[in-house]
Amino acid sequence: MYLGSMKVSGHFTSKDVMSGKLLAGQMEILWFLALAGFATSDLLCTATHYAKVSVMNTYMQSMLTQFKLVKRIHLDFPSVGLKAATNFYTLTSRGYKKLGIKRKEFSREELAALPFSEHKLMVLKLLAYFFRHDVVRDKAGEEKFVKDEGKWKSLLSKIKKEEVDRIRHKYGVGYTTNVAIKQFEDQVKGVPIPDLYCKFDIDYLRGLRPLEDFGVKQEATIFMEVETGNRGVDRINAKLESYEHKKGFFGAYMGINDFALLFISPDDSKKEALRLRVKEAPSTKYVSYPIVFTTVEELRVMLPAVRHTYRPKWE
Repeated sequence: MYLGSMKVSGHFTSKDVMSGKLLAGQMEILWFLALAGFATSDLLCTATHYAKVSVMNTYMQSMLTQFKLVKRIHLDFPSVGLKAATNFYTLTSRGYKKLGIKRKEFSREELAALPFSEHKLMVLKLLAYFFRHDVVRDKAGEEKFVKDEGKWKSLLSKIKKEEVDRIRHKYGVGYTTNVAIKQFEDQVKGVPIPDLYCKFDIDYLRGLRPLEDFGVKQEATIFMEVETGNRGVDRINAKLESYEHKKGFFGAYMGINDFALLFISPDDSKKEALRLRVKEAPSTKYVSYPIVFTTVEELRVMLPAVRHTYRPKWE
């Protein structure tokens, strides 16, 4: 059964959908929604580099109505400077099952706050740029080279569980174990949580090559912080300190020995204002990692769409 070639009016059971094949564009959409969580039709077009008529009519319509892999969420926007309302799309439980990954749960609060969050919308746009630019990603495969704060938190939770289990296995039940766990938990506290992060590997993300000019080393981890212009010098200083102070933790528990901090602003004026605040921050004088400034538009230019090779997951 090839689901993508069947008429939209066809009837499909859950078994049909789970065993059937999808079009390459449909798999692209599913994997991006798994990465980003939410997306508008415009973001789906950006991420997949397909025209809107292809995304919405050729690929999305059957996944919304017949296959039940994607669902539409209608959200009202604030009236000032934005559209009155828009549609976001997210995966259903069946959509996550089709990809063979764990379902990502969203709270009512997250959904309600989404239209008001310039920060979240910027992160979604950046994810779309990275997704379309990964030069080796298969169209039926998951994006592997950029991750968000949710992945980072999951990684920290995994590290914490494994280390606590190791300590208990080594020392057994008693005072020594409790002290060792407490010391480790103190190390975890204050670990910064980036908005996005990825490895600096220009074989996969060729558009990031200009970062070499700012001292970013190959295979270093790039921590990305989206800044909408609301942080004062004190908060910026605390952010810089947290990355510097946790270098030992990154190396010991995460295999991150080199990293750089990339600040991403909405526009040039906010980028320059942020650059001045960072310059004023006392921590800037002693941090040992590169700090780079850019805008969403500059990253869009750096990360153009590339042609991907489609090798179906089921072959």
